[in-house]
Amino acid sequence: MKSVRERINASLVSSMKNNIPEGENLADILTGILNVGKESVYRRLRGEVPFTFEEVVKISRKLRVSLDNIVNEEKEHAVFSLHLIPSIDFMEDYYKALESNHVIFNMMSKDPDSVLRLAYNTLPYGIYLRYETISKFRLYKWVYQFLKTQTTVSLADFEVPEKILTAQKKFVENYYTISNIQIILDKNAFSSFITDINYFYRLNLISEKEIEELKEELLQMIFNWEQLAKKGITNAGKEINIYISNINFEACYVHFKSKELELSQISLYSIDTLTSLDPVICNTHKKWIDSLKRYSTLITRSGEIERIEFFNNQRKLITELLGTDACF
Repeated sequence: MKSVRERINASLVSSMKNNIPEGENLADILTGILNVGKESVYRRLRGEVPFTFEEVVKISRKLRVSLDNIVNEEKEHAVFSLHLIPSIDFMEDYYKALESNHVIFNMMSKDPDSVLRLAYNTLPYGIYLRYETISKFRLYKWVYQFLKTQTTVSLADFEVPEKILTAQKKFVENYYTISNIQIILDKNAFSSFITDINYFYRLNLISEKEIEELKEELLQMIFNWEQLAKKGITNAGKEINIYISNINFEACYVHFKSKELELSQISLYSIDTLTSLDPVICNTHKKWIDSLKRYSTLITRSGEIERIEFFNNQRKLITELLGTDACF
């Protein structure tokens, strides 16, 4: 009996064959789309190697293959994709994870009706990745926690390759090309991040100089967010709405929706995501994020008092809790 993965792979191959012109060779077409060798393509077509999520998205875009139809072949299963960053050459895998998002952003940016919904109980990727020290700390924290046996270095000695920094900046740029972005932020998102910083400072893994750098970047982040909330328009001219949740929620949820693609994500293990294309899961995700709005305050182009109060409170937290005296 075939496994779920084997049946979905077979469904994908069948859909691709139905969507190419008669007389064309599928292997030749896929070689061009995926930019891999012919033997690698045949191994995927035979089911020896599964198509990655990024490859499926590329195929869907080029051959007009319906992702929903593929997933719906499995009526009783919700299919998830989890790409854990392994302990061997984790920086390269993190780089690939960042690059894989560009395929999604590219598809979303072409649809004027695309919507990105997010509900975050910590700082969202699209917000903090533009800040070098903050993003470095988030990656350092993950390595320390998940791969502690591999590093005893301080934050100062933790090196992030230049191509990672470039990929992170590209991620942020592409993030804001989606037509409509809706962000629900847990009111404790900043305080939990500050708690993490203080913990590593007490371990003598973060210096006073880095505390000041983190504080400066966090305050700059607050300023940029406040301006964004006032305008409701990104630098790319796209609509953005920011909500502050009045209740706490358990995880970080993301829902992408465009004409060509719908997917949902739940953040796991700090920097990874659990991704699903299943229509039922996506619809549930959308409904859950939308339901959180009922318990949230819109601070974009409205809710001026709440907006001022929220950002002033975050400044106070950063100033009081990230002073080196306060860290003890």
